Amino acid sequence: MWQNKHPFNRIDFETKRTLLNSLYCMIEDLPLTIISVGIDKKFIRSHYPDWNVFNAAWTFITERFDNFIEAHLETGRKGMMIIDKNSKMPDKQVATIVNLEE
Repeated sequence: MWQNKHPFNRIDFETKRTLLNSLYCMIEDLPLTIISVGIDKKFIRSHYPDWNVFNAAWTFITERFDNFIEAHLETGRKGMMIIDKNSKMPDKQVATIVNLEE
């Protein structure tokens, strides 16, 4: 939307700003926690040349997710991991990394 790509290229700046502000306010009020990781591929490749960058990323995100769930066991909060279909790795390979399948 912000980058004027179709179909949002006909919406004026002020309307876009209002819509996005409303969206951000709504997201802030949702009863959820989003966990993500950022990977410096260049750093990992130079310092840990034997590591598979995508395996490392999935390992890190899974560990953070597990830590969050463990820290909130007494509250009864539950969790869900959604694998984006645009992931560069097939679902089966991701599932193997996070120990869902063998």
